[in-house]
Amino acid sequence: MKENCNVCIAGATGFVGKNFVDYLTRLPQPPAITCLVRSSSDTSFLADYPVTIETVDFLDKSTLQNSFRKADYVYNLVGMTAGAGEQQLRKVNRDISATLLHAYLDHKDTIKGYFLMSTLAVVGPRDYGHTDPTRTDNLMPLTAYGRTKREGEQLHWPYVFEEELNIAIVRAPGIYGQWDREVRQYFDIVKNGITPIIGNGETKVTLINISDLVRFMERIIIDKKERGIFYVYDGRIYNMAELGTIARKILRPRSLKVQIPEFVLRSVAFLNEKVNRQSAFNKEKCKEMLSKDWAYEQNDFPKCGETIQFDLEQSIHALYVSQSN
Repeated sequence: MKENCNVCIAGATGFVGKNFVDYLTRLPQPPAITCLVRSSSDTSFLADYPVTIETVDFLDKSTLQNSFRKADYVYNLVGMTAGAGEQQLRKVNRDISATLLHAYLDHKDTIKGYFLMSTLAVVGPRDYGHTDPTRTDNLMPLTAYGRTKREGEQLHWPYVFEEELNIAIVRAPGIYGQWDREVRQYFDIVKNGITPIIGNGETKVTLINISDLVRFMERIIIDKKERGIFYVYDGRIYNMAELGTIARKILRPRSLKVQIPEFVLRSVAFLNEKVNRQSAFNKEKCKEMLSKDWAYEQNDFPKCGETIQFDLEQSIHALYVSQSN
């Protein structure tokens, strides 16, 4: 980090937020960090770090003013992926984004950069019958999560390319690493002896190690002061069969490959929705999983110094083998 500064983080108790706090506090010249949390947030993780915790109402802009007045950089890492109805997802993914953005615009003359964490879910897969999306056109999300995150993004589009502002939006792919739960579930299944492969295993995906992502998050806004909408990944495109082969080799070479026909996945999703309309695995999520091409590459990817690209094989070994020994 080139300068002493104040970094304000909304969403510091989530997966990305925890790793970002951990990364910033380990820098040779760490910034002053303010973590914005709700009154109901579990802040026990933050107790081990030299940060200031401020309780706010993310839907009330007035409660953000004191924190934003002191901030040099603001990071919006707030997001809800599933487990609630679309109305609740919209409240978090769109309405909270609106509050944070408007608070930033109130202080745009003093805040040097603003970061929004987004997702490939806002774009939709390449194979969904639409032309390749641009940064803001032809976006076709398949899930309530993707739709509500897109709505949150759209609020930023009128400002994201303005020269006097410094707004960066990152559409992340699958993220794995320290404190990950979602991608880890797949590797845990392999480690326990089963390698699930959906359909013919040809679905294309991109991934990024959380350690790469947080380095990028710091450098794109603080060091490089780049603005725009970016895709990030580890430089490699995988298909699901290849990912299964890599995971088996490292975690359990004799793991049993289990081919899961598409109709089975659809049937499970249908039944889940019947039993619980707010199930995280529903027909929308199934459609997302059965799409064939999520491999958006890093076109217009900015050069951000010495960002390390973590090797997937080495990362799996470090995260799921070495740490368990």
